[in-house]
Amino acid sequence: MVAQKRVAAWIALVAISATGSILADSNSWTNVGPEGGPVVVMAFDPYNPDTVYGATGTGVFKSTDGGASWRNAGLMGNGVNSLLIHPQDSSILYALASGHLFKSTDSAATWNQADSALGVVCMAVDPQDPGTVYIATPDPGGVLKTTNGGTSWQSAGAGLPPGITSLAIDPQTPSTLYAAGFRMGPTIFKSTDGGASWLETDARLPKDRIFLPGVLTIDAKNTATVYFTSAYNGVFKSKDGGATWTDANSGLVGKPCCRVPTMIVPQNSNMLFTVNLASELFKSVDGGASWKIVGPSPPPFWPLIGLAVHPQDSSTLYAATGTGAFKSADGGITWSAAYSGMRAIAVDSLAIDPQTSGNIYYGTGFSGVYKTTDYGMTFSASTGINSGFPVVALAMDPQTPSNLYAGTGGGDCGEDARGGLFRSVDGSVTWTDTGLVTCVAALVTDPQTPSTVYGATWDRGVVKSTDGGAAWASVNVGLHGGPINALALDAQTPGTIYAAASGTSGGLYKSTDGGNTWNATGLNGTVVGTQFISGLAIDPENTSTVYAATADSNGSSGGLWKSTDGGANWQNLFSSSSSRALAVIVSPQNSGTLYAGTDAGVMTSADGGQSWMPVPGSPTFTSVLALDPQNPNTLYAGGAAGLFAITFGS
Repeated sequence: MVAQKRVAAWIALVAISATGSILADSNSWTNVGPEGGPVVVMAFDPYNPDTVYGATGTGVFKSTDGGASWRNAGLMGNGVNSLLIHPQDSSILYALASGHLFKSTDSAATWNQADSALGVVCMAVDPQDPGTVYIATPDPGGVLKTTNGGTSWQSAGAGLPPGITSLAIDPQTPSTLYAAGFRMGPTIFKSTDGGASWLETDARLPKDRIFLPGVLTIDAKNTATVYFTSAYNGVFKSKDGGATWTDANSGLVGKPCCRVPTMIVPQNSNMLFTVNLASELFKSVDGGASWKIVGPSPPPFWPLIGLAVHPQDSSTLYAATGTGAFKSADGGITWSAAYSGMRAIAVDSLAIDPQTSGNIYYGTGFSGVYKTTDYGMTFSASTGINSGFPVVALAMDPQTPSNLYAGTGGGDCGEDARGGLFRSVDGSVTWTDTGLVTCVAALVTDPQTPSTVYGATWDRGVVKSTDGGAAWASVNVGLHGGPINALALDAQTPGTIYAAASGTSGGLYKSTDGGNTWNATGLNGTVVGTQFISGLAIDPENTSTVYAATADSNGSSGGLWKSTDGGANWQNLFSSSSSRALAVIVSPQNSGTLYAGTDAGVMTSADGGQSWMPVPGSPTFTSVLALDPQNPNTLYAGGAAGLFAITFGS
């Protein structure tokens, strides 16, 4: 991504002792984010059912003790939406993550990208040959096939329309495949020659009743039996390989139905499970002829996104839910949380208490703000932030750290601009709405006058409060461009603050009078082109040195800029055509040491940004960086993969 010249003064990674800020192994990062978070898919190892995998929005997790505890198992920072374990060799796994196919041949110890396609939406793996895999993309004829585990691919979708959303392979005759798509209603295709040709089946599905595509499931014992689970109209069954279909919805209530594919119990193919959109679990013992609800209603989780059935014991189920993994040992009648160590909550913002070691606050898109008082060992969730948007900004009163500010929305609000600005006076136990309805991207407090707070907003420019967040006013004289993306405050020079505005007429602006007036710096649209300023940092030792991270709005490129004269002139430190720069931070101990958060992970420089190298093992898609005020050698990196920490030493 950037110049790979090795930094002469590179800092070695060392282990952190039990008396340090976190517990970590030498030369590694420790996941210190909150436990839980959205789980999409659960999968059992067919040869060792105590080994279970969970696919999440932050990567893959693995348990070897039946879900009692979990650890990271790769693809951290990638949204994983599908996971398959090969039935003949459970050391081989395939995952769909961030629109690509990834493969592991060592039980998820390592992963490698196995395709060059974009926007892969579903996959199917030959149950008899681990090297034969099919993937579907949104394009017409967008089914591709590999017979060598992803080394090369060829088309296997001749005649298929765009929008294939489900693939299924006959486990007894792998040359027979099914593909489901959506063309004025659901359409099912069948191939009997390994994808060389496809024919639309005489599905006769009630297209006027089904409004979204569904998912296909094949009975492994009787492969002529195929189920089609619709997102809104339940289950349909074919007994003749897709030639004809019948409604299999008797007893299914709480429609629209169904949220997850029909799950066939391996030991008894007449036993099925499915879930309605209220996350209620239904069971059939007669092959879908009738259904009955099982378990508590409402269930102890929402939403229920996926199910996994133990390959040897049909009473043991796992539920992939929006709050983590849950386990039932009695066929779904009762459930218990089973996500200890599964830290799958994306972290969008961070605030670290400068006075009390171990106090860390996490802003998330999952459930507001979390707090830990023991460096991530345990967590508590706060209440009162109800905007419906992620908490993308946190700021703290450094003199009274129990006073905090939170902003929601960021770029997720779009034109609605319906985020909000909240404050807490009890250390994040509860939050109150300040009444300012706007999307907030960044917050900073004035360390010399902590009751003064600045906010970067989507539609109000820069807002300022001088009474600890009770009242806010826009301070935009001289500001131009679109939404404000980032803020940085000069802690040594009262009233000096920088604000980054997006848009073709935007760029970086500077105020020396507390935001009353603004003037453009030398970093503008002419200099950075289509990129916007995604992060700012000021050198704490020499505040005339300013850094700006930039990112392209299409998510494909970025760079880092430096000014040594308070923003008048800028030097391009690095640029990348394949990765965005999302955050930058300067060490308070040594102004030559920098860290940059990028799509590809954390980069570091020991010479003021002239040369860079990656920090080994860092999480990808890092958008939040912070150094521990109590121990500035400890770096926190947050983003799509959650929150990780590492300590550097000499």
